[in-house]
Amino acid sequence: MKPEAEAGQIALKEERHQYILELLGSEGRVLAADLSSRYRVSEDTIRRDLRELASSGKIQRVHGGALPRRAEAVPFVSRQQIDMESGDDCYQQPTACAGVGGSSEVERADARRKFS
Repeated sequence: MKPEAEAGQIALKEERHQYILELLGSEGRVLAADLSSRYRVSEDTIRRDLRELASSGKIQRVHGGALPRRAEAVPFVSRQQIDMESGDDCYQQPTACAGVGGSSEVERADARRKFS
């Protein structure tokens, strides 16, 4: 499927969605106004398409257009658990993370946070 609708042809919703995904892959972003004129549909129609694609997790909706979907951020609790399971010496023995000649205030505060 080519990412450009035939002149005067109104693309069906599924076709527009596919075109939008292809454009995101090649251009890295899409703008609602550009898509509206390209596919000869209203901006409201394009905004609706972008909302549907975003709600299905295929794109990231931004003001005026869309970007490719971002990787999901890992919650802090999960990252903390992964760090603890990795055997990081800072969790096992806080003095292992101290710099030469003692630890800085930041390192001590970090160690207290990790053990609380």
